[in-house]
Amino acid sequence: MGTSPKFEEKLARLEEIVEKLEEGQMSLEKSLELFEAAVAIGKSCKAELAEAELRISRLTSDIEREDEEQDGEVIDDQE
Repeated sequence: MGTSPKFEEKLARLEEIVEKLEEGQMSLEKSLELFEAAVAIGKSCKAELAEAELRISRLTSDIEREDEEQDGEVIDDQE
């Protein structure tokens, strides 16, 4: 079983599909197949972006918490 495509590869595939659909040279059935593929890829990308956003949020919260703890230590040392 192969690895799943990277986010950037998915975006490139979406761009390819959009170009093909915009050309309008395919049958209705083929256009629908490509559209369905694009929707699935879009959902996958959206899920990856949500996961990345969550990771960033957690990291920034950790950094803010560490900064607050360090600020508290500085105040304690000055007393």
